[in-house]
Amino acid sequence: YLLVVVGLAVILLLVVFRSILIPLKAAAGFLLSVLASLGAVVVVFQQGHGADLLGVETTGPIMSLMPIFLVGIVFGLAMDYEV
Repeated sequence: YLLVVVGLAVILLLVVFRSILIPLKAAAGFLLSVLASLGAVVVVFQQGHGADLLGVETTGPIMSLMPIFLVGIVFGLAMDYEV
């Protein structure tokens, strides 16, 4: 899923801007944002660090659809601020 999203975005940006630097920079920024977001989710909701600050009583597994929603939201924000 992530490979398809990034691949299509890179191809579209290549066609629109006719530059290799802009799509690669956008893809790198998006991937770093996704990794940071998923890491923060794991640290807070699975390992429990800082969970009391957010009002999370117990820690547990992450819902299976959450990474898909997170990728969609982060992709939209990354493309909005990059391009």
